Amino acid sequence: MALDLRNKQWPVHPSKNPEFDLSSSHVKNMEKYHHRSFTQEGAMVAMPLAFPGITTPIPADECAIISLGMDSTRMVFGGTAGRAAHVFAAMTRGVTGIVHDLGVIPGATACTALMPAPDRTIFVAASGSFGGRLYSHPPVPWPYDCFQEWGFSRPGYTEKAHVFADEGIACAVFDELRKTIYGVSDRTGTFFAVETDHEEWEVRTFGKVDAVHRFSRVLVRDNVGTIWGTACNGSLWRFCPEDERLVDLDIWIPCAAGREIHNRAEAFALDPVTGIIYGSGSSDGFLFAFDPQQQTVRSLGKPGVSPTIRALTVGNDGRLFGMCGGDDDIAHLFVYDPAEGTLRDIGTPVSLYGARTYGYVFASALTGKDGELFFGQAERMSHVWQYFPAVPRRERSGG
Repeated sequence: MALDLRNKQWPVHPSKNPEFDLSSSHVKNMEKYHHRSFTQEGAMVAMPLAFPGITTPIPADECAIISLGMDSTRMVFGGTAGRAAHVFAAMTRGVTGIVHDLGVIPGATACTALMPAPDRTIFVAASGSFGGRLYSHPPVPWPYDCFQEWGFSRPGYTEKAHVFADEGIACAVFDELRKTIYGVSDRTGTFFAVETDHEEWEVRTFGKVDAVHRFSRVLVRDNVGTIWGTACNGSLWRFCPEDERLVDLDIWIPCAAGREIHNRAEAFALDPVTGIIYGSGSSDGFLFAFDPQQQTVRSLGKPGVSPTIRALTVGNDGRLFGMCGGDDDIAHLFVYDPAEGTLRDIGTPVSLYGARTYGYVFASALTGKDGELFFGQAERMSHVWQYFPAVPRRERSGG
């Protein structure tokens, strides 16, 4: 029997109804629905991993950005993962607006940490078939002018320490005062330290941070130099450089009841002014605030449906920004305001400048010199995203 559509009553758009009122709350709610899904405040720009119009981007399947760092001149560096691992320099000040690929780390498939030193040397932690290694890269100079003449080089990486032969480096942080790199291996959770002020780098290990290998793949260094991470069930541990001991604590990051075994810290962000450490849990996506001095943890709630939050950074104004969303979802930008105690979803990342770009997965974040935020996209074809938060409007005084 043929389908007869000649007499079918098709839906009519509400605006064609003669009783349709443009001032009604229904119309306002429709407009809010259409536009609220995407970035509602501030502006986002997705930078290709190239010098636009001059160089080709880092190849697909090699450009998932999993680490970010910033040197003393506020030049931003990124590390990628994939078939090959690259390090790049993102230049956004003056007449620049480029991303310079510093080249492939030989044999590496993941650049898990970028640690610029005070002299602008870049320390790199990388993993691959060789296990886990530490490299150094010389300082990257700012180009004089990307408008008329430019020149860039790739001096290459110098291997400084073969930390592990049979496993990679999950994460690492750099203590500028002690000139020491601290890190954790990716399979057994072995904690290590390497002093960088010697010609020959010596690797020292201090045992495993977790006996059952359910540890966090992220670390954070607080304002006094203590290194923090999580072990099984989301319990916190610390490493004190003064006595060089790993200490397990009876402090747990928040999660849903009965989900502790799946929980570990997935991202950290230090507020350098207050000393508070913000973080996210892997089991359910709860945000938390940890006070290292009081050794207390406070749950801040859940910013989205996804349990995955791998990118957090504290803005210059003290607000916490982050991206939630895993590999099977689209990301949502959110903000937590400690002054007001509010947690808000700002919307899905979209860049409207140049090629329209949407952000699905992010794995790193940091705050720039002037309060702009950088987010590292971790997809098959990735960009460095810049977010410019909205500037609060002043209230007009009465009278």
